[in-house]
Amino acid sequence: MTFTGLLRNLLPRPWTALWLWLTWLLLNQSVAPAQLLLGGVLAIALARWASTHHRLAHRSGRAPLGRRIAMAARLVATVFADIVTSNRQVARLILGRTDQLKPGFVWVRLDLQQPGAINLLCAIVTMTPGTVSAELSDDRKWLLVHGLDVGDPPALAALIKARYETPVREIFE
Repeated sequence: MTFTGLLRNLLPRPWTALWLWLTWLLLNQSVAPAQLLLGGVLAIALARWASTHHRLAHRSGRAPLGRRIAMAARLVATVFADIVTSNRQVARLILGRTDQLKPGFVWVRLDLQQPGAINLLCAIVTMTPGTVSAELSDDRKWLLVHGLDVGDPPALAALIKARYETPVREIFE
């Protein structure tokens, strides 16, 4: 094996390792020999893991890591925007006539299978004002959501599936 082949085998993503190493040093605010060594070892290990994970994900039909990161960023932006919008709507509902509120429970059929993805969806629903994840069925296929003002239960279920579950599924699966 040539030196270049050995180096590529040891460090398949040199720019990723360099970025991780520099980030480590900046976060620790130190260039002490121990920090240089520990940061270098961690950077190489994480870069190798990312390369292996990327190859395995590519073979398994999963979206590439970069695409999943972009989807996660869009999901975070969507959730943040929905939290801001929902806060205004909930404030308007609470300060208005509360006798016109239609609180209710809605069962949402889940297409997610991974426990981490289901937990993330439950957390997103709970973080959004006006909705709370109330229960998850034993078979993990149904999520019971309580809504502060549920005028159209199927519309709420469709909204949760479209805005949150679909992006979470694309990120995790």
